[in-house]
Amino acid sequence: MKKIVVVFLFLSSFLTAFAQDIVYVSVQGENKISVYSQNTTDGSLIKVEDEAVSGGPASIAISPNKKYLYVSQRTNKTFSSYTINQTTGALTFINTITALDNPVNIATDNTGQYLLSAYYAASKAAVYKIDTVTGALIAGALSSFTTAGINPHAIKADPSNQYVFISNMTGNRIQQFTFNVNTGALAANTPAVIIPTDSIGPRHFVYHSTKNLVYFSNEILNRVTVYSLNTSTGLLTLQQELSTLPNGYVQTTGVDKAADIHITADNKFLYVSNRGTNTLAAFSVNATTGLLTAIDYFPTQTSPRAFDIDATSSYIYAAGESTGNMDCFTINKTTGALNLTTTYPVGSNPTWVRCLSFTQTPTIVCLDLISIAINSLPTTAAYSLVLYNQSGSTQIKVLAEGIFNAGDSNFCFHKGSLAPATYQYRLLSGATIIKQGEVVIN
Repeated sequence: MKKIVVVFLFLSSFLTAFAQDIVYVSVQGENKISVYSQNTTDGSLIKVEDEAVSGGPASIAISPNKKYLYVSQRTNKTFSSYTINQTTGALTFINTITALDNPVNIATDNTGQYLLSAYYAASKAAVYKIDTVTGALIAGALSSFTTAGINPHAIKADPSNQYVFISNMTGNRIQQFTFNVNTGALAANTPAVIIPTDSIGPRHFVYHSTKNLVYFSNEILNRVTVYSLNTSTGLLTLQQELSTLPNGYVQTTGVDKAADIHITADNKFLYVSNRGTNTLAAFSVNATTGLLTAIDYFPTQTSPRAFDIDATSSYIYAAGESTGNMDCFTINKTTGALNLTTTYPVGSNPTWVRCLSFTQTPTIVCLDLISIAINSLPTTAAYSLVLYNQSGSTQIKVLAEGIFNAGDSNFCFHKGSLAPATYQYRLLSGATIIKQGEVVIN
């Protein structure tokens, strides 16, 4: 009888303490990614290394297990992968593959099995497979398509990993997809697109980590929009729209343009960068509704295309595309106000900033997959991985369905709004329990 390989699951949540936190900066004009160690006491940075990356490095994505970094290279239309030194944050090259076109934005899904990519000039999107054992990118897109709107600017899976959204800036629409974690396939949801009433230009977006909300920066009219996410259908509904510019300010079209958007890890404050006014717009996030209230507008570097917030919700690092400098701000934990502490010269045309914490409790929970040969199961069998409450009496969510690959080393999911507790997982074949155990989510 033919043997097949199926998985048993043992769970861990990567709570190992590491030496320091890291800030990565894509410096496109100098073909490098600069790596900085961060002092989480005062936010100060020390250069670790400059990793040479040819072809105009831009968007950075980091795997859920924090072991691998991926970068889009816009000039030579490629992606590259790197291992992350778990002590220093230094990068070691793995491989480079050809992209579909000029990739403006990339993100991994929440299992780390797929790289999602958007192409601004070509108005396309594509999905690539990742070898989860080595971190290498696998050449050849699993799927690719022309987007419903012109100039897609960002692509990202939701915390449940069931849905994917693409923001189309010039096309002024948000595309809604269902996501098959077993194949990497995207299927248009119904409705397939959201078209804002005004031509606001959706650019980048972030998720609230405990509420079903999505926040978009909108480039053309300098606005921030808040959408609720129906986790049963994967559909967005507009809840709020605010300007990212001060009251009474007259926008200059084509000069004043919103860019990046990030929310603090504690979900208290949200920030949007504005080019033209060269400010960071600060908003408080209502603890009950998740809706926004404007706080103030803080001057920063000229053309602040990219910024990020550290995992302690204490510091913002904002890079000026035109100046080659990056500002470090402290965040007032009570008011959300920013205070500029230091400016760092980082190099020509910095286009992406990404903070990585080795010391904070992650929001991603991972299951280690240990392969075991089983003689009695059919080679075509499909399984489901399901999370229950600790007693097993109530199903919480289906984490994955389909045929598990023997080569997969881990399966990761976003804990989202799950309360800290002990949960039960079950690997099922139909209604038959193949394996069950417990996982502690902190």
